[in-house]
Amino acid sequence: MKGIVQNWLDKAKRRIQRRLRPKRWSERPKPMLAARNIRYEVAERTSGLAAGGIGAMHLLAQQSGLVDLIDRHLHVLKRHLPYHESDHVLNVAYNILAGGSRIEHLELRRNDEVYLDALGAERIPDPTTAGVKFTFGIDASPKLKDLAENLPEFAFRPLVRPPKYEVQTEPRQRPANVKQQIVIDKKFENLRLEREDVTEVRYTPAACAKSYRLVVLRKTIAVERGQQRLLRMEFSTFVQAMIQIPCQIVRTGRRVVYRLLSWNPWTRVLLRLVSQLRRPLRC
Repeated sequence: MKGIVQNWLDKAKRRIQRRLRPKRWSERPKPMLAARNIRYEVAERTSGLAAGGIGAMHLLAQQSGLVDLIDRHLHVLKRHLPYHESDHVLNVAYNILAGGSRIEHLELRRNDEVYLDALGAERIPDPTTAGVKFTFGIDASPKLKDLAENLPEFAFRPLVRPPKYEVQTEPRQRPANVKQQIVIDKKFENLRLEREDVTEVRYTPAACAKSYRLVVLRKTIAVERGQQRLLRMEFSTFVQAMIQIPCQIVRTGRRVVYRLLSWNPWTRVLLRLVSQLRRPLRC
């Protein structure tokens, strides 16, 4: 990590620590949230993106071989005019990471010029693209998120998924996962789904007279480096800590630069991840 980046991270951390350090307060006559003279302006030469961590996830998809894997094994489109199968799949995934909870929110992404520049795309697929069908559950509204996050721990049980297929002949020994071993040996940071838990609750939508069974799925993501586990984080927390990082997007020549505009305790981890992903995997 470059010295200038290290200094920026250290200064940002010290500033927030000073603001949050214990302090003996006197009685305040007014609320802490006291901003009044609020104005909005437009920036003519600079552009920003709220989900600044999306670039790291796209780099991860490329370097891990996910993009090539999708295009090699998923055959839905007869011709690529102009999109590939991976464009459709990642388009939906990135929409969720960027804060979208409905397929209609893809239209917001399509009309966000900075978002398109950040992904190096002239355009992204329309939500109603012909020939591609996506199936979604109920919208993850703030009310439902609050309901799920406040459920007691004992309400959840491990989710056991059935095997993808049944072996009709004798089971064969699985080949060694060479790529995974390289990730461990090189001590690259690795995002891995650790477990899935599920529960059910009764839910009555505002426009309905009867209640329905609502299935809640909770994903726990582990971040590892080599044999060492770095953190254990639920998906919603991961999005807030690693994706929703405001950045200025600068296109210079053949590069897309994500210029960080704020700091949080996980920013250093994000930058280390990007640094590792930019290094080619060597067998």
